[in-house]
Amino acid sequence: MFKILLSLLIIFPVLMGFGEIFQKLFGRIWSGISAKLFSGMFLLAIIWQVLAFFVPLNIWIESISILIGGLSFLYFRSYKDFLNYRKEEIVKFSIPSLIIIFAGTYYPFIIDHFGYYVPSIHWLREFGLTKGLANIELIYAQMSVWHIFQAGLSNFSDVFLRINVIFLVVFLLYILEKKLGQCCLFCLYFYFLYSLPTQTYLLLHYRLLF
Repeated sequence: MFKILLSLLIIFPVLMGFGEIFQKLFGRIWSGISAKLFSGMFLLAIIWQVLAFFVPLNIWIESISILIGGLSFLYFRSYKDFLNYRKEEIVKFSIPSLIIIFAGTYYPFIIDHFGYYVPSIHWLREFGLTKGLANIELIYAQMSVWHIFQAGLSNFSDVFLRINVIFLVVFLLYILEKKLGQCCLFCLYFYFLYSLPTQTYLLLHYRLLF
């Protein structure tokens, strides 16, 4: 649980930094911290998807990305956004976040975890996207942008592949900002999937956003 919390503290500023870059280039998708975090996820995933065709998503790619995101976070002074929250709002955000983080500590129980998710992410980290690989192993033909995003953070920021926990914490922040309490029930429905690097329920959450 402490390691997941540490990952949050590393990845959140990086995503906000890239979110600031996204908003400077393309404008805001909506107001609030959650918009910057989701924008950062999108921009970083697209950048890594392009890079994965040419280089593996190794520790150098992750280090450079974290450095750029961290410097952007400081340059644009994104940390000031957190000072706008009242104590009551912080409590409302902290308690459900701890529950989500605790759920993320569960041992993965779906056979696809070690049969599909982990091998795909490890291949992206070691070799990137490889042309014709599906002719040898069909599993690797099912690469997704979300797995590419996870591979880019799996070298040291999120070694246990709990990026879905971070996504759910950002989604929780969106719920609180937009005052959509009914969406919390939707989060509870996927409680046991938080520890898996699956993209399935991620798509369903995005349907609620857009």
